[in-house]
Amino acid sequence: MYLGDTLRFEMYPFNVKVINVCTGGVKSQIATNATKNYNQSLPRDSVYLPIEEQFKAAETSRLEDFLDAKVYASFVVTKVNKATKSGRIWKGAFSSTIRFVSTFLWRTALDSIQLKENGLKKLKSLVEQAKA
Repeated sequence: MYLGDTLRFEMYPFNVKVINVCTGGVKSQIATNATKNYNQSLPRDSVYLPIEEQFKAAETSRLEDFLDAKVYASFVVTKVNKATKSGRIWKGAFSSTIRFVSTFLWRTALDSIQLKENGLKKLKSLVEQAKA
């Protein structure tokens, strides 16, 4: 059960509408600005350094497929304003794929994809090798 479902049920007696916005890929400058403006980078002794490049590449690899932020915002605002009951709004690149996988397949399928794409499976094997 999603957190949004729990909240929706808890708020029902009070006639409060709960909408869970499930966002896929939306074009933004969050990662770029965090790195540039706030020097957000890994410390020299970080255990994540071996996968830093793969992780950064995963952030931007499909950026061209992502939805324009203004289009996304307009869609969400329109949907929220028209909503008459609780529910979910799915919007953004790959959101329909994620919706399908999370509805009809095991949730671990999503975990497996993310672990591989972000380099975390590689990091796990490096950690295990270091322990051996």
